[in-house]
Amino acid sequence: MSYRGIKRGFVVVVALLVMGGSVLMAKNWNVYPTMTRDEIQATIDQASDGDLITINGGDSVYDFSDIPILDRGVNEGALNIIEKSLKIKGKHNPKFIGPDSIFESNNKFWGLTFFYFQDLDYNNDIIISGITVKNFLRGFSSHYNVNYPNTPDIYRPNGRHITIRGCKFVDMHRNGIGVTNNAGDITILNNEIISSQNGLILSWRDDEGSQLYRPDKHPKIKVIENQIDIYGGWSMHLINLINGKILHNSMNGGFNGIVGSVSCNDTEFGFNQMSNSYYGFYFDCAYSFATENTCNLYVHHNILNGIVYYGMILKGQRILNNEISENTITMKPNSIAAILTLARFNLYLGNVIKGSAYYAFELGNWYRDNLVANNEFLEQNDVGEFNAVGVHYILEPDTHHNTVIGLNGPGVCVDDLGYDNTVTNFQGCDN
Repeated sequence: MSYRGIKRGFVVVVALLVMGGSVLMAKNWNVYPTMTRDEIQATIDQASDGDLITINGGDSVYDFSDIPILDRGVNEGALNIIEKSLKIKGKHNPKFIGPDSIFESNNKFWGLTFFYFQDLDYNNDIIISGITVKNFLRGFSSHYNVNYPNTPDIYRPNGRHITIRGCKFVDMHRNGIGVTNNAGDITILNNEIISSQNGLILSWRDDEGSQLYRPDKHPKIKVIENQIDIYGGWSMHLINLINGKILHNSMNGGFNGIVGSVSCNDTEFGFNQMSNSYYGFYFDCAYSFATENTCNLYVHHNILNGIVYYGMILKGQRILNNEISENTITMKPNSIAAILTLARFNLYLGNVIKGSAYYAFELGNWYRDNLVANNEFLEQNDVGEFNAVGVHYILEPDTHHNTVIGLNGPGVCVDDLGYDNTVTNFQGCDN
């Protein structure tokens, strides 16, 4: 046999040997609106690793509104993908309608998650695309709660690679997408989320529910070109995030735009837009159980409009060595500050502050939390179109070793500087 023939035969054999050495050909399963929920779940259960499930749409709707909601914290959804790798693809825009959730006190709901993914050995991958989901508690969840039926919820590692793209999660009651303690890559691309509470939650916490969980290898996290509209909590809540690309997303409403909690490392936040939220970016590392710094963030070219309280907060002495550059922040009247720092060793360069608030930049001191801005560097930030109710720059008492170099001419130099009773801060002007 010729080399070419040997090579062709080898390729054919390799194409058949997939999924851990099993001799398989990926199979295409079809789901139609005439099928019941149990029939659709049976199709998922029958599918093998690597199979494609095509969910067909059209004029009809998959009506799940009469399915009973589940107990709070249960590891189950309307459709469950358990310990297998699948591709689930919508064709002709299939639409699913879910049941109403139950409203609890403290603005919490419990109800029915649409897709639930469980992979406790974290060796399976899921790809979901092109599906519209409406009126569920969550659109997608991989939260595995080891404490059910008790409270609080405690999550263990679950899942490997997760991709969700081109989906619509409309009228979600809690979260559009929730992933906890994932061991592999996450790609959230070109989705639309409308939620009464939160848009997207990605979290890495250990089994005690608060401290750091890290997989053996650092995964790649991509959240790109998503549209998120919320009425309550966070557009994105990212807990212990590392190695992320959070790019070209559009967020509107709610309490927070993007929250990075506990730690957040080696991540780029670029070209995002946020509108009409109380806070824009909120990086909060002031936790007693935080074990990593929030560092090596590149926060750039984001546009924040109509922010009610703070455009950006950096809270915690573990937040250091980050670059905040060339962002445009427009504040609503009677807001507090475009940027508040309670951190250290960060660079703020070329940001444009507009609108009206008490301060453009607040280098703060929160005595109750022992948080003081120090060793921060501000240069070439443009506050010329900003109306300061108080002052453009304020260095609060006991802040130290900060450098504030304002613009002279198109901006406002630090001659419009707030109270500073230290001798270690430096103020100057760029001509």
